[in-house]
Amino acid sequence: MVEAVRPSLALGAFAGEAAGAGSATAPVLNTRALSVTAGRRPLLREIDLRIDAGSICALLGPSGVGKTTLLKCFNRLIDLTPGLSLEGDVRIGGRSVLGREVDVDQLRSRVGMLFQQPVVFPRSVYENVLFGLRRVRRAVPKREWPGRVEAVLRQVSLWDEVADRLSSAAAELSVGQQQRLCLARTLALEPEVLLMDEPTSALDPASTAAIEQLVLSLAGRTTVLWVTHDPEQARRIAGCIVHMESRDGAGCVGACESLKDGSLCELGSAEKEVTG
Repeated sequence: MVEAVRPSLALGAFAGEAAGAGSATAPVLNTRALSVTAGRRPLLREIDLRIDAGSICALLGPSGVGKTTLLKCFNRLIDLTPGLSLEGDVRIGGRSVLGREVDVDQLRSRVGMLFQQPVVFPRSVYENVLFGLRRVRRAVPKREWPGRVEAVLRQVSLWDEVADRLSSAAAELSVGQQQRLCLARTLALEPEVLLMDEPTSALDPASTAAIEQLVLSLAGRTTVLWVTHDPEQARRIAGCIVHMESRDGAGCVGACESLKDGSLCELGSAEKEVTG
């Protein structure tokens, strides 16, 4: 169980109080003195980081420095790992995501995540895309579902490959197709933040290029964090790079590098608390 600092504010739509259809303006991501430990072993230590709204930001660094752990703090998947404790704060759009009052299902619908290996459900292609929409309190009428499925499958360059196989099992697709299907399932919820944990490391060049181009098209509208070990890929897809390193056995941010105008990551936490 994660021991999180309880914030004084609810998280608005993430708490499920006024969650409506459609995404809001891409939010700023912020951590404040964020530390994660497993028993007595530190995984992340004192991370103060700010990533501008709408940035595509690559997390670059060697294995074991906590890149995936940091991603999971933003959508509370860290809660699902027994034995971890967390100190500090994580904010999206100025609001903490760590309070007990936060509806984590709503949070994860707006802060989507794509893993290194595709995770498809034992259902059809069509039902996989709709999986999240069926389970979150989001006002998407059922009559709009077929159009939403087609739109997101086109968005990930998969529609032409599966249009006549929508009722087939998703597990029958190739690995590259499954990963693009997982991305379509995430995009169906119109997330404001997209977390990418080495999403192309096991894919063929065509699927890799399709996902990279899709993410580039989201710049300015969606805040993206992309973990990669490939410096060339980081510079292809990212407007800024967070360089992570190990210090005394714990992951830390060594430097932030901005590559393009309008995309910024920086050490320190300057965002004001939202009170409305």
